[in-house]
Amino acid sequence: MAKFSQAVEILKTRIHRGDYLVAQIPPERVLAEDIGVSRVTARKAVQQLITEGLLLRRENGRLVTNSQPSKNGLKQVAFLAPAYKSGNFEWWRTSIEKCAEQYDLSVRPVDYVHWNDPNVLSTLDRPTGVFLIPLAEEIPELVFERIRTAKAPVVALDRDTKSWGIPSIQMFPADCTQKILDYLFSLGHRNIACLSTQPTNPDTEARIQQWALWKAARQLPGELYNFPVKPYKCPMVAGHAAMLNAFKKKDFAATAIMCTTEPAATGAMRAMRDNNLVPGKDLSICAVNDGLLAHYLYYSLTCLEISDPTPYINLCLEWILRQGKGWVGPLNLFPTQFELFEGESTAAIKPAKV
Repeated sequence: MAKFSQAVEILKTRIHRGDYLVAQIPPERVLAEDIGVSRVTARKAVQQLITEGLLLRRENGRLVTNSQPSKNGLKQVAFLAPAYKSGNFEWWRTSIEKCAEQYDLSVRPVDYVHWNDPNVLSTLDRPTGVFLIPLAEEIPELVFERIRTAKAPVVALDRDTKSWGIPSIQMFPADCTQKILDYLFSLGHRNIACLSTQPTNPDTEARIQQWALWKAARQLPGELYNFPVKPYKCPMVAGHAAMLNAFKKKDFAATAIMCTTEPAATGAMRAMRDNNLVPGKDLSICAVNDGLLAHYLYYSLTCLEISDPTPYINLCLEWILRQGKGWVGPLNLFPTQFELFEGESTAAIKPAKV
């Protein structure tokens, strides 16, 4: 009986933690060897979990987790993100986990390396819902259709996917770029460069376009330094290299640099110090959004503060629990108000004489 209880507990833990979101549940013979019990005990444990509504046995005999288990069972949402370290990804995951607790949902992180990664397709079919951080690279048509028609309701993060027909949450929509530029203008800056090193994606391109429109409307100069890295390469290193090269030129005239992201700004500030330039004194630098380090950098980085995502996540979780039915309002959710963090990296200058 102890072996049976042990087997049931191990399987329940794996199901609740989402271990079988991606990996298939092995046949009973393999499962018995895996958890160290007899095949008969493994079969009884599996049957117990089928009775409790945590497992289903399909017509072909294959075992799968039940995406809508019994009342006492824990439902799961997947957090599907590119397989590289990112403070922003961790912020999204912990924010979703905090919200999910009140809905009796567990969150299972799942990594993927490319759009055709098997982890992507298998995850779309298994949990109650999926929060997806899209890769920067273009999505293949097959995967695009699988996302749009997935059994599990899908919500995209940090990308406007209303054209995909799926909901999304953007904490920093493109037009918020105007606010950071207006702030630099209020400090007297009339030549504002733009630095972007993120992998090419629609949102980063939109921020560059907002900068171009802003300076064109005011007939101001400003050079674009656009050096997008390939996926999984470091935008901070690219920002450092780009600004080192820019500072070597005799004609560098900008008094401020607006960076599309925090990593680009961090690399640029290092390049400034390598050239004996002091952020906020010799040259002002800022980022559109806080990547969670802006307050703690030396020098602290001027940027727009990140808002509380709880209302948007809760709205999506409630939609997921309705099995993707009854979405109300615009598909792309985003804040409309942004607080400005005035870091040490920017300062006022006297406007140039006209």
